[in-house]
Amino acid sequence: MSGSGPCCLEGQWNGTAVFASWFGAAKDFEVMDATVGEIGGRLRLSWRVRVRPAPSPGGDGWHVIEQQAYADAGDTIVGLDLLCSGFRSER
Repeated sequence: MSGSGPCCLEGQWNGTAVFASWFGAAKDFEVMDATVGEIGGRLRLSWRVRVRPAPSPGGDGWHVIEQQAYADAGDTIVGLDLLCSGFRSER
């Protein structure tokens, strides 16, 4: 699930383009936290970032986004499940 709701991408897709569509418009981008681990043979990734401005209709102030991902990976990522908090206004 991503900020805009459930999404399913199948087959070979351009992960860079997907992440750029979420974060590419940010003029300021800060990684606040990131972790990597493993659970049940899957790669576990999490990150929290701050961006400014947020994508429309987010506004000009700082927004925090946290994402959790679980990947099936070898030489490449062959499957990815991702959950996103959405762009949350920093107060």
